[in-house]
Amino acid sequence: MKSKFTKSFILGILVCIVACQVEESPSIEETDDPEIVVQTDPLYFSTNPQSSTVVNFLFPQLPENNQDQSRMYLLNQAGDTLATCALVDWPPRARDEFATIEYSFDPEENYQLWLDLAVEGNKIHRYQIPDYSHTFENQLKSESIAKFDIIQNFDFTPDRNYLFLNNYKSNSQNLVRIDLNTGETKAIGGINSSIFRAIDEENLLYIESGYPTSEIFRFDVSTQSSTSFGYTRQNGGDLSAVIKNHVVYSNPIEDDLRTLTIVNLETEQKSIIEDFSFGNRLRPYILGQMVFGNSVLEPESATLSEELTPFVGTSLLQYLADEDLVFFNKGELVEGDNEEGLRSFGVQKSNGLLVYESEPKKLGEVNHILPSETQLSNNNLLIYLQHSHNQFEHRISGFYELNLTDGTMRLVASEPKFSPAISGIIQLSSNSWLTIYGDEIVLMSL
Repeated sequence: MKSKFTKSFILGILVCIVACQVEESPSIEETDDPEIVVQTDPLYFSTNPQSSTVVNFLFPQLPENNQDQSRMYLLNQAGDTLATCALVDWPPRARDEFATIEYSFDPEENYQLWLDLAVEGNKIHRYQIPDYSHTFENQLKSESIAKFDIIQNFDFTPDRNYLFLNNYKSNSQNLVRIDLNTGETKAIGGINSSIFRAIDEENLLYIESGYPTSEIFRFDVSTQSSTSFGYTRQNGGDLSAVIKNHVVYSNPIEDDLRTLTIVNLETEQKSIIEDFSFGNRLRPYILGQMVFGNSVLEPESATLSEELTPFVGTSLLQYLADEDLVFFNKGELVEGDNEEGLRSFGVQKSNGLLVYESEPKKLGEVNHILPSETQLSNNNLLIYLQHSHNQFEHRISGFYELNLTDGTMRLVASEPKFSPAISGIIQLSSNSWLTIYGDEIVLMSL
């Protein structure tokens, strides 16, 4: 996919402002005049290497400090100062602060990190960040396609050339169409719905939520006219993405009968799936497949597969039929004085034979984001790991290569920017992806 938009690097101006200068002084203690008060409570942080000589650090919700006098320090194990830099605000969130260390790192060395926060009077509160070893593999190229206020919902045309999304602005939903080849955006009037599905660049389906039923409409973008398409359940119901020129929606419940309607958009022929369990709820943002619960619906034959992973405790992410590989998240509750939830990412065959499972982590600690329509090469695939802030180790978010033969995972490229959340990643080729953040559409490539 080509784009004429120039490449952007998030917070590039800030990096220039806070880029660290190599220090001539041998030690912090020899040059510090204020009273140093060592703090024992660990700080939360995130680590983001950007090149062989640059690493960014993000500190969420730092204690109040005089930013002009606060500093971050890089030291060797002997305590000699190697580089220092200032802190700046991280715009997406108040009280989050950002620093960039620039130094000719030796990947075999461990470095000390200190964060000095200037507080009241002439005091410096000093925090020691865990020792750091610099790891950098590849530069993940990042090209901004379009920016918005808050992206709430989205859907691609089946050919993947256009993206429709709701931009939440001024307390209203504003539907926008983006040409992914040119970056051109077009405001679409005449629709105010949170549930919409793209048939092509000129036609949509959308739902007007209601009770006891919700109505589905077909919408012509050029004429901004709507025609009735069908009815689904109350409070929004269910409406799948368009796959193989078919769309699926749940019917209003009558006499406790739960059914689905499958529509061939070319012939307008309708098929009904009887006795459908709504425990298998539709998950429309898994592109390329109609996933209901832990089963896959084949729209052309109107058949629903057996559960590919257990209904209780797992969540189906994707199924590669040619390789018979099932990708899933698994959750479990650890009982004890402080009950906590754990989650892991796994790959198995449809017969249940386990191929890979990650180490269970606390909920929210790491998010395994499997690109939609993921591609397998020599039994390897790329998966995006997004780590949360932590206090005790440097975890790097970005693309990792998972080897399904031996179960190893290695960093391929760190993320191009700190991000509060990723809504979705769509694989375009073996080395390019479209990434949807909370406020921006970005093309990533290696």
